Amino acid sequence: MDRSLTASLFCVVSLALASGCAPVEDGSDSTSSTSTSAVTVRACPEPVTLDGRGDPRNAAGQIRNCWPGEAKCFCDSDSDCYSLEGYVACTPVRATTATTTTATTTTTTTTRDAGVTDSGVRDSGVRDSGVRDSGTATATDSGVRDSGTVTATDSGVRDSGTATAAPAPAPAPAPAPVTGTTTPSTGLRAFPGAEGYGASATGGRGGRVIYVTNLNASGPGSFQDAVQQTGPRYILFKVSGVINGDVQMNSGDMTIAGQTSPGGITVRGLHTTEATYCDQQCGANARGIQNFIVRHLRSRPASGNFPDGLRLRYARNGVIDHLSMGNAEDEAVEISYTNNITIQDSVFAETIGGHAQYGGMLINYTNPAAGYALDNLTIVRNVWNRIQGRYPEFSRESGSAAAGTTMHVELTNNLYWDQRYFTDVNPTNISGSNSGSNIYYQMNWVGNSSYAPSSNHFGFMWLQPSGGGTTAYFADNRSNLWPSRADWDLNFCCNDYNGGANARPSWGRTTRHAFPAVTVLPSSGVRANALANAGAFPRDPTDRRLMGYVASGTFDSSPSNTNPANDALRLNFTGAGPAAPTDTDNDGMPNAWETAHGTNPSVADHNGTTVSVSMTGVAGYTNLECYLNELAALRVRNNS
Repeated sequence: MDRSLTASLFCVVSLALASGCAPVEDGSDSTSSTSTSAVTVRACPEPVTLDGRGDPRNAAGQIRNCWPGEAKCFCDSDSDCYSLEGYVACTPVRATTATTTTATTTTTTTTRDAGVTDSGVRDSGVRDSGVRDSGTATATDSGVRDSGTVTATDSGVRDSGTATAAPAPAPAPAPAPVTGTTTPSTGLRAFPGAEGYGASATGGRGGRVIYVTNLNASGPGSFQDAVQQTGPRYILFKVSGVINGDVQMNSGDMTIAGQTSPGGITVRGLHTTEATYCDQQCGANARGIQNFIVRHLRSRPASGNFPDGLRLRYARNGVIDHLSMGNAEDEAVEISYTNNITIQDSVFAETIGGHAQYGGMLINYTNPAAGYALDNLTIVRNVWNRIQGRYPEFSRESGSAAAGTTMHVELTNNLYWDQRYFTDVNPTNISGSNSGSNIYYQMNWVGNSSYAPSSNHFGFMWLQPSGGGTTAYFADNRSNLWPSRADWDLNFCCNDYNGGANARPSWGRTTRHAFPAVTVLPSSGVRANALANAGAFPRDPTDRRLMGYVASGTFDSSPSNTNPANDALRLNFTGAGPAAPTDTDNDGMPNAWETAHGTNPSVADHNGTTVSVSMTGVAGYTNLECYLNELAALRVRNNS
């Protein structure tokens, strides 16, 4: 079967191993590659050692059947190695040491993913087959350093505005590996690669398949009709384009697989539904949503539509993965009355209008008496881009409902591009009855990376608790403006930070909180990871433009409360879009995929589990889940 992935490649480094090293091909040298056409590069596997059970593990302790370094390729659980030229050998090497050649950044003029270099730092959920081996996983640096001059250029066409160079940070000392423990969860993760507090969501597992067959805002065959049905269900797409209406998620037990849309789906707002709108404390009869998985969608409301890109209220047990949210007149994201949620690998960008200075992520209301405490949030590997504020902001305005309560928050490996304010954590509730009462936090802030213009005089974050109930762990948080400072040094309010040092306070921890495990990259790898992985795929013109600035190391000088290119709803295609693959039995799995994997294209066997072990390394994922996960990974790798 032909599984070749044809694309141009931004290759920055190759590893030279003592043994088992595959050569770099096509006449490229081992440190750089520059081309104006397709490049095929094969890099060396990552060095591994065999543990007591005979499993090959890398330096971070993760099992690796194969790891082709910085090349745009990966190996599946059958030890088939995909790369730009098709299959390559996939053989672990028994090496304990390796030497790394000096990485040099290069440019590519490919238009496949204009302005975005695919660094291959992460591999979008295929790595560890659904099982974390121990505690919090740590990831080694890819060799792509974010310090120094950025030479990657944006090959896309700038629609408007001018770019200003981002001040480049000086090389920072390599951080020590970040380690910790995990709170065990039962059963499978939502999908291989799901992490944190929401990772145990099952979504539509075991349910029926519903295809979205039109772009109508409501009615039969619409996205809205699919989400408002009940019972476990997988929601898949046979269409591509813009749905000109907001989508209300008012019934859980669903998996929304945006990656199945051949050309991508954009909605004009995505939100949960409250039985009766209330801005502070709702009664216990509020209508909520529980157990959901949402992947690879874009939400761009624009003027006159639903005000938020994503609003989660009265929600429990969910994963938001690879969403692109922006062009909203309120927040890109609001989270209230919600717990056990993960938001990962997503983009929050370019909120518009007069409220833009509050346009990032608002984490606000709580109602523990009704069973909807605002608690247990994992926010990892996301990008804030052209956002003026709320990075995020923890307001907690719920009066007596918030007084004396504690939030548990993982805020790790996020990229703040063109940052204009700080992450703001309120120490007291600020409205309603009992306003001014102490509220508390337990937080991990790890490996976050800020790139701000020289006009920004704020610190990176501001947490100054009241009372004795707050503890926080800071590690490897960095800013380009203050490369010699990190972590507590950057904890400062408000707009006159001058690079001074700050000691760790008494409530500052020296070890991580034992929250559910997440993979931790060094801050030096966060930017490259975001370029390769963040947001909905395939990337549309807006995301390519925004990530193009990240790639080129510049900021758009256009007013950040506007969309200067007017491309929020622009698509990668004209007309009806690409055709969906043939699925004779309507079980969500295309005929060709079923034939290749030994399932029956004429029988609805999507809830069978025959391919789970071979594809993920663990039992229990349904055949359809295995297909959806493989498709999501390939969308990211190919940007198609």
